[in-house]
Amino acid sequence: LLRAYFDEGRDITAHDTLASVVQAAGLDAAEFRELIDSDWLRAEVLARSERSTQRGARSVPSYRLNDTPIENTIDLIPELRRLLLSPVSPNAYG
Repeated sequence: LLRAYFDEGRDITAHDTLASVVQAAGLDAAEFRELIDSDWLRAEVLARSERSTQRGARSVPSYRLNDTPIENTIDLIPELRRLLLSPVSPNAYG
């Protein structure tokens, strides 16, 4: 899916594109089409999206380290570096 979007510049919101990616992965494209054209998991996807929004996610990928929201991967590396290089409290592990 990432290759289709980033490398090939394909529209991954299009059902035809998704079906071809599914088929290229060796899965049943016809079964996928039946599922994507139905309301399969619609309620669950909407509920998970709402929970993610409530928890502060505003982008994909979205990270949270020590209750600090990180909105993109570019900001993730410096934050990880900062956390790894910061002193650890002797009581940090109970």
